[in-house]
Amino acid sequence: MLSKHALIASGAVKGDIKDLATAFEKVLDIDLENYYCSFLKIRGRKEDFARFLDLLKTSLIKKIKEELLCSFL
Repeated sequence: MLSKHALIASGAVKGDIKDLATAFEKVLDIDLENYYCSFLKIRGRKEDFARFLDLLKTSLIKKIKEELLCSFL
């Protein structure tokens, strides 16, 4: 859920959270259900607000490093 808010807050996409959630639901063929409630739960965390985004970033960096290492072999 936080990734949608991050996309809007960064200016990477225009619109509101409802428009973006609807687009994700159509493109990914999923039901995001109560996305605003999920955001409120995430916002209520004392720390680690962006747990999923941190996982994505870590995974991407790991993949890039692995591919760079393989290109030197």
